[in-house]
Amino acid sequence: MSAESIEFTGGAGARLAGALHHPGVAPVGAALLVHCFTCSKDLFTTTRMARGLAAGGYLTLAFDFTGLGSSGGELADTRRPSPP
Repeated sequence: MSAESIEFTGGAGARLAGALHHPGVAPVGAALLVHCFTCSKDLFTTTRMARGLAAGGYLTLAFDFTGLGSSGGELADTRRPSPP
């Protein structure tokens, strides 16, 4: 098992930080972990669940919402993007 730091662009355009936990074998599935409102992907519980899922064969992504943890942007800007 290993974890890889990744970045991607969120729906509102902010840079979001994530941790992609690889199972070390061919994945049996994938999981997306989201944290509580003011927490981060680095919360002990989130990290422990991600590692456990990876140990069970799941490719697991945990990420920080806009303005939290290592992600960019402002928490106040967290909203559903306007339709085009």
